[in-house]
Order: sequence, then structure tokens, then C-alpha cells
Amino acid sequence: MKQNQIITLITDFGYQDEYVGVMKGVMLEVNPNLTIVDITHSVPPQDIKKAALILYKAYWYFPKGTIHLVVVDPGVGSKRKAIIVETKNHFFVAPDNGVLSLVVDDKFKAYRIISKELQSTTFHGRDLFAPVAAKLASGISVTALSEPISSIVKLPLSYPKRIVDGISGEVIDIDHFGNAITNIPHSWINTNNFIVETKSCTINRISDRYEGSSPIAIWGSAELLELSLPNDSFTRKFNVIIGDKIRVRRRPKG
Repeated sequence: MKQNQIITLITDFGYQDEYVGVMKGVMLEVNPNLTIVDITHSVPPQDIKKAALILYKAYWYFPKGTIHLVVVDPGVGSKRKAIIVETKNHFFVAPDNGVLSLVVDDKFKAYRIISKELQSTTFHGRDLFAPVAAKLASGISVTALSEPISSIVKLPLSYPKRIVDGISGEVIDIDHFGNAITNIPHSWINTNNFIVETKSCTINRISDRYEGSSPIAIWGSAELLELSLPNDSFTRKFNVIIGDKIRVRRRPKG
């Protein structure tokens, strides 16, 4: 697969400090013609699962050969590996802490980054990940930057289950608008004739848009079932948190 010169960037650095700008400067020093796209720098500090989900929901929309750089790294300075992962259409550069769990497929290739140029043990985003991503985006081969490894760290993620009268899942994320995003994919449900039950709310309304004044179930942008309260926060109104169980069952006949 041929690399392109696009690098996406996900971090938990925020916008108050200089960290993001410094990383971009390092990458542009390697190649001033790079296109760097900020997906977000507002991942909650050290929240690997949140970063993994954001990456999963975003990377599909970029051209083949894009390099996706993720620096959410509570283990910086430790013995955790720094890795490159190659899938059919994309490259990923990240710490080996599970942040790539949702983007790997059955045929991914993984590599351990080799670097003798680290300036510090506290800012690998600047000293390791940024220059490697920039070199990869500039056409330097994966094998010149790393060595093959057989596996990567994967998070202990929750998955939906089929039960007697439907599907059991859970809330895995809450977005900026207070929508509860579940781990139930659209591919598991081929009808809109269902009821969604939470600990404090039963939703009978299936919608294809965010409108109205009552709670709705909707297939979100990542094709995952979301629970929403249009013009308000569903999770605040109904006291829903990440990890809460969700049950989807067919609407009774009659």
C-alpha cells in the first residue's frame, strides 16, 4: 500500500499548552508539504478507550494510505512498545497500549518502532511518534523505521450478546451532546420494530433524525445504536453513564 502525505492526529493534550503545536512543528520539519488534520485533542487525559473509539469512528473517512497518529499514552517512558500498524487501507502510529484495538482486522501487520534518537522519556509524541509518522507519510518504508512483531495489546472491550428475546449491550461512550452511544451495531438489527430499555427509560421511538421532544433511538454516524433526547442531554436527564446495560427486544405484537 502506498502512503500519502496526510497525517491525522488524536491526542489528550488539549489546546492550552504547546504540545500539539510542537508535534506539528517536528512533522513539518521533516516534510513541510504534509497535510496534518486534527481529529481531536480533547480526549480525557489517559483515556485510552475513548481515544480508541474516536479513532474507530473517524479513520474510515480518510483516503487510502493515510497515516493516523494517536498519542494517548499513560505509559510514556515505560517499557511499552511504540508501534506501527498497517491494515488494508491505512497506517496507524501509536503506543502499544490498546488504543488501536478497534481498527485492526484479521490481516493487519504490526511493527515495533526502532529509534535511537529519543531526546527524552517524557514527550514521545514529539521525539518518537511525530517524526516517525512524518517519515512514513514522506515515503520512507515501514521496514526502515521498525521491525515486525506478531501481536499488539488489545483492550478488554465489551461486545453485545444475543439473548432469548433480543440483544443485550451497554453504553460505551457519551458524546458532547449527551447522547449515549452503545456497542450495538446496525448490522445486528434488521428492523425498526423494537424497544430499547435502560435502567431508567424505555424508548419506543425509532428515528432517522434528531428531532422532537421525547427520547429516541437512532443509528448514529458510526452505525452504532444511540439513545438521544433531542435538544437536551439524554444521559443527564436519565442518569445514564458509561457501562450501563442496554436491552433491545422486539416490540410485542398487537
